[in-house]
Amino acid sequence: MEHDFNREWLIKKFEEIRERILNAISQLDDEQLNWRPHESSHSISTLIRHIEGNITPRNPEKPRRRTNTFFC
Repeated sequence: MEHDFNREWLIKKFEEIRERILNAISQLDDEQLNWRPHESSHSISTLIRHIEGNITPRNPEKPRRRTNTFFC
């Protein structure tokens, strides 16, 4: 199956997803954002940090994070 998405569509879709995530996060308190269903699971806040960490290296305005100290 071929996917033929253009840059404008992708940017629009990303912004829609971003707005939905921000809306959902604004409805949660800190305890809910940091809750983990299991000790080996990630919380919402950790997942957002992972997403941010994957975006940051592609943004030349921000320095790359050091993952070796992040997980210690």
